[in-house]
Amino acid sequence: MPRIVKPRYVDPVVFGGGQELTYRPPLLFREVTARVFPLKANIARLAEFCAQYLNMDIPDEIVHFTPALPYVYFMALNYGGMSATSVHAQRLGWVAQHEAFFLVPLARWRREHGKLVFKGWTTATPFIYVDDPLSAATGREVYGWPKAQAWIEADRPAWTTHPRAPTRLYTLSVDIFHDVYAGQREPPRRLLTIDRDVVASYAEYPLNYKCPWSITSVIPNLYSTSLSLMEEAADIAGHLRLRGFPDFRNADSLMEMAREGFRLSEQMLAGFWPLSGDDARAPLVEDLPRFFTSTINVKQFRAPQDPDLACYTALVQSDMGVDRINQIGLLGDWDLLRGDKSGGYSLSIDRYRAQPILDTLGVETPNLYERPREGETVTLRPSFPFWMDFDLYYGAGDVICSRTPELAGGRWIEESRHVGHFMDRTPRRGVQPDAYNTALGAATLPISGPLHFPDLTVQVYPLRADPEILAQFVTWSWTRLFEGGDERPKLELELVGAFVYLIVETVGSEHGRMWSGTENIGQWKEREVSFAIPVRWKLDGELVGLAMIEPLIFTDKPRAVATDREVIGRNSFMALIDSPPDVWAAPGGPQAPRNLVRVSTESFVELGYGLESKSQTLIAIDEGGAPARPRAEDCARKDRAPGGAVEAVQAMALEILARGAPLNRLSLKQYRDAADFDRACYQAVVHSQRRIERVHAIGEIAPTPRIALHRLANYPIVEMLGLRVRQTHSGTSVVDELEPVRPFWLRASVGEDLGRVVAAVDPHLAPDGPDDPPRHWRSPPPQP
Repeated sequence: MPRIVKPRYVDPVVFGGGQELTYRPPLLFREVTARVFPLKANIARLAEFCAQYLNMDIPDEIVHFTPALPYVYFMALNYGGMSATSVHAQRLGWVAQHEAFFLVPLARWRREHGKLVFKGWTTATPFIYVDDPLSAATGREVYGWPKAQAWIEADRPAWTTHPRAPTRLYTLSVDIFHDVYAGQREPPRRLLTIDRDVVASYAEYPLNYKCPWSITSVIPNLYSTSLSLMEEAADIAGHLRLRGFPDFRNADSLMEMAREGFRLSEQMLAGFWPLSGDDARAPLVEDLPRFFTSTINVKQFRAPQDPDLACYTALVQSDMGVDRINQIGLLGDWDLLRGDKSGGYSLSIDRYRAQPILDTLGVETPNLYERPREGETVTLRPSFPFWMDFDLYYGAGDVICSRTPELAGGRWIEESRHVGHFMDRTPRRGVQPDAYNTALGAATLPISGPLHFPDLTVQVYPLRADPEILAQFVTWSWTRLFEGGDERPKLELELVGAFVYLIVETVGSEHGRMWSGTENIGQWKEREVSFAIPVRWKLDGELVGLAMIEPLIFTDKPRAVATDREVIGRNSFMALIDSPPDVWAAPGGPQAPRNLVRVSTESFVELGYGLESKSQTLIAIDEGGAPARPRAEDCARKDRAPGGAVEAVQAMALEILARGAPLNRLSLKQYRDAADFDRACYQAVVHSQRRIERVHAIGEIAPTPRIALHRLANYPIVEMLGLRVRQTHSGTSVVDELEPVRPFWLRASVGEDLGRVVAAVDPHLAPDGPDDPPRHWRSPPPQP
């Protein structure tokens, strides 16, 4: 069996002395509060969900999943202060987060000696929402959690409108297209609310005979609830195929299920076990929780050259342990006593095609015979909701199996103790091999190209940099990855000049809005700020041309971040990009310097003190700079640039503007391995191109603005890229001022082609290889 030695993950901020924005397990979350709402679901629909989303064409000799119960659980969690037990995470600080998800209980099976054998209970969370962008990106790329960024809050109480109105407790809003495929923007829209029924009152006139505590309501409620519970119990115990239940159970599996249930009960009562054996991966935790539960996620990323295919797919198991249960109880105790199994709580879900929760999971709605319309609100009643306060332990993930279509013939590889076992795929009807799994609809869907921007405004700010530091950065983050023993590197990048380009992009609408040639679901991007470095690109020693690499990108929409990172592989982060209010009428009047652009992103205030992360200003562009130098002085300084840098960049600009040549962009597409954060489960170089189809306007930016980079612990941009600082001052933070050289702007119609993989690493090596062998890259010839 081939030995699996995955390549090292490369984080560019480490070169500048920054800290990676990623928590490393083991993690221990203290006093996590959860509110749990069980919802009745159609078991046949859940079985279909398991087949399409989890089982795919994975051989059941590896794993197979079926629904365990005809229920889906909605859970709302508050992590309070997310801290960690590892030294790395303690050096960072802590993150406050709210989370909400729909959980499906599953049974795990494996085919042995020709029959499916029960292997335990697990869960899946196909729809999960968080209000922290760092958690969303890390969860998606490391563990495969299908996280989407959300806004969680409580609305204005309905009591202010009427004293007998229900109490609004919780509101979940997500970026949602009101009408998918209509070219509209994606603003935050309400997706789910939780309400609490009004408290019973007898002091009303006229007398309310429908009072929930009256004898005419309590007895019918108790009777109907008892019958409903008996019916559900008989349905689950009977496990009839006619009712949609899988027919895998036999005497052996029933005995194994009983033993697993007894073992889980024993673990919940037995407390903890001492750390030993395989659990030595958590050396800073004295005791591991005795009770563990696991969650299965589909970790997948789109192939840049074909939107319908996945360049990497894996099943990842994430184990979570309950370190301590602090408190637990039922929600709505008094309402349960009167026979209302909902406890007086109701969940209202707004139905959107972009968030197909009800359809995908088969959640039963009050009227089963009417299909809800787009935007219609469906109100659900949970069964025996409850709450918990507990300490949660989160360990490293485990890759069950993975598949890379370009390697090993696209076969599934069962990963176990760094040894790969290749398995032929199980043909299943309606399952396309190597396809990107779209069972969840557009809920967390990254957008693939080709893309078209009819009205894109681009501002370019050339920033001077130290050529030695910049060359070292290119070598450290790119060239050294492709060196292999005595072999000549397959791919080489050489620095062109001593300039880094700060690029600000804004998607306009005067000449039309952006659209995708394959998934034109709407406008999912508005602003972007990036740092770009021009390089000479060589394959096998032969010059291919000039290209740009982008070590850092900041964009303003969650779906744009997912698209950048998961399709092309750009190192993109979520940020607030806005234009501050004009100072024309402020103190200082028209003489005050104008604030043009401000970029704020999540970062830790200071490392090593356990402080909370928060959104902070990183980049500010304003008119507070020094007077522009004469053009002759600028030209003289450019002439002194080493290595013909100016000529190379001018040639690239002429090719792009005058001859319509494409702008080449190279991205290192990589994702952290769930079991080892220092390694990458997938690593490849992706080549993408942009073409200027029509120039609407072009000109210099005058007077020359000032670029202010605020020093944040997680983004050491000046140190990383060797930028020349004009002056440094401090206020609320330390700020480095940069002076751009002849900035200009461009408004044009731009097209972006599908990307293609230039080089990819094969982690499946010889069984007797060293621990860190040379990289094995393959380099297909570039397309003309």
